[in-house]
Amino acid sequence: MMSLSTTMAMVMMTSNSSSSDGAMMARSCSYAAILVALAAGVVALLGGVNVWVYEHRGLGRERRRRLPPGDLGWPVMGNMWAFLRAFKSDDPDSFIGSFVKRYKRTGIYKAFMFGSPTIMLTTPETCKQVLMDDERFVPGWPKATVELVGKKSFIGISQEEHKRLRKLTSTPINGYEALSTYLKFIEKTVVSTLDRWSEMGQIEFLTELRRLTFRIIMHIFLSSETDSVIGDLERVYTDLNYGMRAMAINLPGFAYHRALKARKVLVRVLQSILDDRRALRSKIPSQAEKDMMDNLMDVEGEMGRKLTDEEIIDTLIMYLNAGHESSGHITMWATVFLQAHPEVYRKAKKEQEDIQRNMPPTQAGLTLKEVRKMEYLSKVIDETLRMVNISFVAFRQATTDVNINGYLVPKGWKIQMWYRSVHMDPHVYPNPKEFNPSRWDGFVPKAGTFLPFGGGSRLCPGNELAKLEISVFLHYFLLDYELNRLSPQCSVRYLPHPRPKDNCMATITKVPRTSM
Repeated sequence: MMSLSTTMAMVMMTSNSSSSDGAMMARSCSYAAILVALAAGVVALLGGVNVWVYEHRGLGRERRRRLPPGDLGWPVMGNMWAFLRAFKSDDPDSFIGSFVKRYKRTGIYKAFMFGSPTIMLTTPETCKQVLMDDERFVPGWPKATVELVGKKSFIGISQEEHKRLRKLTSTPINGYEALSTYLKFIEKTVVSTLDRWSEMGQIEFLTELRRLTFRIIMHIFLSSETDSVIGDLERVYTDLNYGMRAMAINLPGFAYHRALKARKVLVRVLQSILDDRRALRSKIPSQAEKDMMDNLMDVEGEMGRKLTDEEIIDTLIMYLNAGHESSGHITMWATVFLQAHPEVYRKAKKEQEDIQRNMPPTQAGLTLKEVRKMEYLSKVIDETLRMVNISFVAFRQATTDVNINGYLVPKGWKIQMWYRSVHMDPHVYPNPKEFNPSRWDGFVPKAGTFLPFGGGSRLCPGNELAKLEISVFLHYFLLDYELNRLSPQCSVRYLPHPRPKDNCMATITKVPRTSM
């Protein structure tokens, strides 16, 4: 039998052990609390670096007090992680949505994007104010975009240079006579290409459309070049595009690094074409037909100054890229939306059949007169442009302190106009995620509410050509073909442009025309 003294000793030992364990647990909790506090301190410290550098030191108390709501994120990266996370998910609108949720719908927020303190604008009124003010807001595109498209392209030159080059290039692209001329080539190319696709089985519909639109834009700008040159250029443009919205990290494995290599290839090919063209012109000075490269070579500014090779090449790279990427993607999405909405498809198809039926018997192919009659199809295209948002954001930089909606936009800060947020705003477009071409019935968008091609003096100079290409393709597709996607529920990637992850794998099937 255990003695009383032994029992008491054991109790005391147990008590001491429990006290020791309790002390250890208390110390562990204290250490954990200290670590949490330290981590919170580090986060707060890091989160305050950009605020101190760009607000406290850069602006001072009074100007800082007038900034719009928002946050500048982490050092160096700023808000880019949140931006990339949202645009790599199935909800890209969650990025701006997080600002609206935290700071309400002010339409203007501060952030740190693409390496710069930035004011983000998300409503029609704020975007319109910037787009219409070329004096206080100049182009402010990210370094990656400027380096890849070219410092002498439209996005890198002064307002005066822009006016001169735009005047030179817009009429040969968007003028009535030019569009009438291009229509024949577009029509011929579309008809033969659709027929070929219908015999190929499974195709990456988007990839093939990009090749089609690239061939068209190459004909307009470099009409005399061979298929091999067209193929060489088209293959590297994909890498160039992926670097446009990337961080400017020039290391192997990063999109920007691959894009820089692609630009070098493009410059080399275009320089070779330019040299050959000069040699040809020295032998045959006068040419009956001229393409855009000829026009750029001929232009003279004040005091007879001609464009340098760098200016010509950068302008061509810009146009060739914009001229096929937007048209190819919008054509794909319009086709997909039509097939996914039977009633819309039926109305659009009937309109094209009526246009075809009413064409004069002796007329071979479409004219601009028929294209102008495609009223419902135009609504389909506008609704596609609104929903897809190929150019989801545009960039400017403030040349002086500016007041927008009662908030300060500091001199030197970048401005982002979020066209996507405008187009997907339920206050502007009810049920914005619904594909509804009928919303355009009798509807004329107010300034700043519909910006698929930008606005103001820097409105995309090829907008009419793009809509012509899309209209002609959809006309012949609706008359004679059907699209059958292999994975209709395929998820979407949003950078650099919205596209199905499988590039819209599908078959194109030729169908008999209904009796007309």
